[in-house]
Amino acid sequence: VVHGAAVTASPETLGQTPERYLRDHLDAALDLVAWAHARRARVMLISSDAVFRAPPPGPLDESTPIQPQGVYAVAKAALEQIAHTLHAEHDRDILAIRLGGIFGPGERARASRPRTSLIGRMIDQVLDSACITVDPSAPARAWTFAPDVGAAVRSLLERPTLADALYHVASEELLTPQAAAAAIRAQLPEQNVT
Repeated sequence: VVHGAAVTASPETLGQTPERYLRDHLDAALDLVAWAHARRARVMLISSDAVFRAPPPGPLDESTPIQPQGVYAVAKAALEQIAHTLHAEHDRDILAIRLGGIFGPGERARASRPRTSLIGRMIDQVLDSACITVDPSAPARAWTFAPDVGAAVRSLLERPTLADALYHVASEELLTPQAAAAAIRAQLPEQNVT
C-alpha cells in the first residue's frame, strides 16, 4: 500500500491551523499503517526532500542530516521516523521513500499543490512565451523524471524483505537552473527560445 499524500499548500492557504494540518497528514498515515498491518500488507510512506531546510550541495542520500522547517517538512520527517520506528522496533513491513525534485507529464497546479516543479514551470513558460526566466543564484539540484520513480517504487514493493526503512529515491544528475533551461531549449529547436 502506497501512501502519497502530497498536500504542499500551506495551512494558511488551506484555511487550517498548523495543528489541523499536521493531523491531516499524520492521522491518515497512521490509520493506513494500522489497516495495512492488520492485512499483512507492506506500507510505503512517501516523504520529500523538503525535510532538508537547506540541502547541502551535491547528491543527497538517506544519511544526509535533515532539518525540517515548516509544517509540511515536519510532517514528512515524522513519516520517516514513524517508518523507522515501526520497522526497527516493531518488526513492521513498512518503509518510507524520500523523493527529490520530481517533474513529468501531467503536472498542474491545484489547491493541494499550488506550485509545480521548476522544470514544469520552465516548460509552461517556454510554451506560453518562448522565454525561460532563470534565477542564476539558484543552486543545482537533482531532478527525477516522475515515471522513473514508479520503477523504484515497484522494485521496493516487490522485494521479499527490506533491510532499511528509508530510501532516498532521486536521480543523482544535478542540474543548475541554467542547465535545465538549456536542456528544455534543446528539445524545442523549432522555437526561438530565449
